Amino acid sequence: MRAQERGAWHKMPRKGTIAITGFGYYVELAEVDGFTYYVTSLSGKGNQYPDSKSKFLKGEDSHILLTLTKNPAKMVVEIKVLNGAVLNRKVFGE
Repeated sequence: MRAQERGAWHKMPRKGTIAITGFGYYVELAEVDGFTYYVTSLSGKGNQYPDSKSKFLKGEDSHILLTLTKNPAKMVVEIKVLNGAVLNRKVFGE
């Protein structure tokens, strides 16, 4: 995705903190140039085609929980399976 439109799909999301998509049949975390991309799917039982910058990849039914606090300003991103177990956790703003 990042290479589409001469790199615009990498530049545009970087105006924010993270990018999250529900495309695919797996859960993944990729980091590119200090920016974090997430993929999640309620159906994690299909073909996996990992990002070349993948740091975490699993074939699991999953969702992402975002927890934001004001003081201190931080965001916690948890990749969770449907029974609530945490597969991966990352804190932004610490």
